[in-house]
Amino acid sequence: MERFKHWMRQGDIVVVSGGNKLVRAIGKITGDYYFDQDAYPEYMHFRDVEWLFVDNENMIPVERILKEKIFSQQAIYMFGHEDLNMESLRELIAGERSTGTGESQYVLIIDEINRGNISKIFGELITLVESDKRMGQINELSVTLPYSGQRFSVPSNVHLLGTMNTADRSIALLDTALRRRFDFKEMMPRYDLLPDNVEGINVRKLLQTINDRIEFLYDRDHQIGHAYFMTEHLTADYVKQVMVSKVIPLLQEYFYENWESVELVLGGAGKALDNDYLLSKIKLTHRGLFGKSDVADLDKFRYSVQANPSNMALIRVYESLSTLNTEEQDDFE
Repeated sequence: MERFKHWMRQGDIVVVSGGNKLVRAIGKITGDYYFDQDAYPEYMHFRDVEWLFVDNENMIPVERILKEKIFSQQAIYMFGHEDLNMESLRELIAGERSTGTGESQYVLIIDEINRGNISKIFGELITLVESDKRMGQINELSVTLPYSGQRFSVPSNVHLLGTMNTADRSIALLDTALRRRFDFKEMMPRYDLLPDNVEGINVRKLLQTINDRIEFLYDRDHQIGHAYFMTEHLTADYVKQVMVSKVIPLLQEYFYENWESVELVLGGAGKALDNDYLLSKIKLTHRGLFGKSDVADLDKFRYSVQANPSNMALIRVYESLSTLNTEEQDDFE
């Protein structure tokens, strides 16, 4: 009673517990202490309170109020600022619990979400992330955590973003439950984010041409992303480095042991010392290798990547060969 009568002040916030781990009400003291002997015998001591949050059916977990603590069994006691989760407390007082439209929004990003075992990763959480089952929503649900024994639900201001690569075939095995609870948005290459003139190279058209050819020869899910060419100061040397060390090795993986398709994507191949092409192509003849031995008369080609291609090698990818070189190319030997 000493605390109730003399410690409390008008304007103080009172949190009413629902056991050691739950909160059922939050109020603001609006009046001084008074005694009413005509009231119910057990409760004759009063203070006026403005109730800011009340929910006796779906009580909230204590961690929304306290940092790393639970309620004790004392009738009334004080907490210091350092004990309180002030941001969450303000949201509850402001009535943001039911709307989820508070200023603070939180995003949890799960990269390569399709590579994990969704059932094991989410467990019972897979139901709680549904919009109508979030904290404060019409069908709010909560679960008891197996180790701590605390009640847990997902707030409405927490947003889950999962990323996945369509080139990864494991996307086809995605759990139906996951597909039903997420909205899916395809993120295709953004050519408009790339410049159309970097030292004479149209990077935008370069990437789009490569992707059009990949889609034709392979499929649309393996197109090259624009992020490969995103940098603060894009130069021709940077573009060439990306092509030689990242894009061409990726094409080699797509068209494994099929250099003819890689050549088609990159707009042709040149002779060994011709750096106006990204690829060099040398003809291997059976006579040059085996002399007059009885080897099948089959000619093959040896491909290699030009280590230091010129700007023209990149331009050649998207420009018609006829406009660059009107002469017939010699046989590769």
